Amino acid sequence: MLERGYIYKGSYAGWYCRSDEAYLTSTQIEDRIGPDGTLVKVSSESGHPVELVEEENYMFKLGALVPDVRRWVETSNVIWPPNRKAEILNMLDSKLPDLSISRPRRKLQWGIPVPHDPEQTIYVWVDALTNYLTAQGFPTQGAPTHPMLHVIGKDIVKFHCVYWPAFLLAAGLELPQQVLVHGHWTMDGRKYSLRPPLVCPALQPTALPIHAIVALDPMSKSLGNVVDPVQLLDQADGVPDLVRYYLLKESRLDTDGDFSYRRLNAVTKELADTVGNLLSRISNQRVNSALEFPGLSVDDAPPPSPCQELITLGSSVAEEVRACYDRHDFGAGIEALLPLARRCNALINELEPWKLARDDSPAAQATLKSLLGGAFESLRVTAALLYPVTPALSLALIHRLGCDEQDLQCLTPAVPTTARELRVDKQPLIPRVDFGPPAQTDTRA
Repeated sequence: MLERGYIYKGSYAGWYCRSDEAYLTSTQIEDRIGPDGTLVKVSSESGHPVELVEEENYMFKLGALVPDVRRWVETSNVIWPPNRKAEILNMLDSKLPDLSISRPRRKLQWGIPVPHDPEQTIYVWVDALTNYLTAQGFPTQGAPTHPMLHVIGKDIVKFHCVYWPAFLLAAGLELPQQVLVHGHWTMDGRKYSLRPPLVCPALQPTALPIHAIVALDPMSKSLGNVVDPVQLLDQADGVPDLVRYYLLKESRLDTDGDFSYRRLNAVTKELADTVGNLLSRISNQRVNSALEFPGLSVDDAPPPSPCQELITLGSSVAEEVRACYDRHDFGAGIEALLPLARRCNALINELEPWKLARDDSPAAQATLKSLLGGAFESLRVTAALLYPVTPALSLALIHRLGCDEQDLQCLTPAVPTTARELRVDKQPLIPRVDFGPPAQTDTRA
């Protein structure tokens, strides 16, 4: 950036918030009455005090790149969801000043010195954001071969959707194909943030990133404003995917999600009652004496057989779920996939396979076989559609169906033509867990 003429040394004066480590414009501060009754200037967003400072820094020519950043933002779906795009465009229209990207060494001892000027320290904007390049192998490796998707919280859109693309443009590097902005969490009206689960290896992503919940308000047991992800995992009965499932189902991009133990229990119980219960209903010898995922011929499943009905429904469900996932709306995607398992359970109630199993007539046996084949294929498709959300649970389900991991790659349902022996397990696939806050210890004397 320096070689390309986008960095210069100059004098900077402005309002600085030490607590937030940020310079603010005059429109971002306000007057408030301090604890001692005097008038103080504070950040409008955080409420922390600000002070007027003037110092010599290295400056980045942000203003010169605003038109190019704006053209990038205006590209269809680069910033998602759309309401965040409008927010960024408003920022770019506000005549952003050049950006101070260093601090005097006497004020900021910890950090990377500015090359050839040890009296200045590179400030966090350039320092931290450039770490994204090193994660891609920069500068020793070439450009990534997969689309670059950045996932960020709504509180840092300026840094990642204005500063970061400007830095990349100044350096002549490729911009992200898309920036996905997620909301925060609330609990009883209190704000929560999503943070990487550095101490929660069980929640580390295998297919999708997942996050732990950390209070933005000061942590206090008396306020009850902390949700401990480790405690949630301890309660999950060895199935951490239950927590992943809830967080992705209830989180939203355009608004904040709301965490509650009541909803956590309701959401995970629904999964057990639909998907887990369906597996149990068709995997017992009362209705499935051979304990198999039956194979069918086309003649075994003519329209409007149960199997063909479920294949047709499964095709439309898979298409809708994929569309939701493509726009990163995992909550809507989960809602869209559940009707397939619900319809399977409804057909079982209607056709009563336990009665069909006792009826030796060809018609009854054909209906039973068609129902079982369609229901098992529906479970296979459900496992595949849930795989980005609940990877371990999907693998466990596909294993019990007598299928292989490669069967998770096929999202298109089809009449099953090859019989598979079930891998029956007496333990329920999805345990019913009663999540709740940890017991409070009374420390009063």
